Amino acid sequence: MNTNYNGIITKVKAMDSKLLSDDDFNNILSTNSVPEAINYIKEHTSYKMFFSDEDISHRSQIEELLSLALYMDFMKLYHFAYSEQKKYLSFSFDYLELSMLKQCITDFSKHQKNGLKILNFPFIKEHTQIDFEKLYSATSLSEFISYLSNTKYYTTLKKLYDYRVTNYFEYINSLDLFYYTDLWKKKDKVLTGQSLDSLTDIIGSEIDLLNIMWIFRCKKYYNVEPSIILNHYIIPINYKLKKQEMLSLINTESIHDFSKILSKTHYGKSHYKIDIDNIEYSYNQILLETHN
Repeated sequence: MNTNYNGIITKVKAMDSKLLSDDDFNNILSTNSVPEAINYIKEHTSYKMFFSDEDISHRSQIEELLSLALYMDFMKLYHFAYSEQKKYLSFSFDYLELSMLKQCITDFSKHQKNGLKILNFPFIKEHTQIDFEKLYSATSLSEFISYLSNTKYYTTLKKLYDYRVTNYFEYINSLDLFYYTDLWKKKDKVLTGQSLDSLTDIIGSEIDLLNIMWIFRCKKYYNVEPSIILNHYIIPINYKLKKQEMLSLINTESIHDFSKILSKTHYGKSHYKIDIDNIEYSYNQILLETHN
């Protein structure tokens, strides 16, 4: 292990000790209502500082408060880190920024104008080119997209708008595809050595797994044509899932055939091979091992 990271690793371990334990999760699961679950969080967990003054009545409020807690943890690490580590952490901020932008699109599609509490923090405004306040003031999709004209997301969204796409899911999906493609290029420009190798493995594995999961969902639940899967749902990057293997998965005619082909890939042969009957769980478990 690179000793340059010992300090921040110690910091992460200290923060990790404040996360929910298995007992906490079991206690929350054993509650009889959402208010009762929230009261447990308020009274018995480290998240009480975020929930204590809130009158919570909707799931979206809970999700926003948890996102706020995640942001606060990230900010602590960023301020603790030195310059080289901040380059690595900047990739996490890119994901945070993407998540906020996707939430803005979702809120816009539902005509919600409340905005996100997280956007009020100076750290966010210092590290993003996006004017989120303007986005929440937009009254039309064209206006919304125009407010992103000075950002890296503009070209991707403008292309969809020019094609008269009105499904907001398509805009969110296109941002995910852009994010991973951009991230894959950016890492080679920003990082070197062990940091680059580590992030390449993390990002590459996540891209492969997302492609596998999206192909599986398209096949099992939506009966999407192979050409549409390839052109609209696939991140155009291959890491340990070879391109021909990916194309074979896309062109399978049944889930049985999909499972057979998957079993011959890296993710079917390795010690953490994917369980086709519980693919989302497999995805999370493999990523957890990769991050560790």
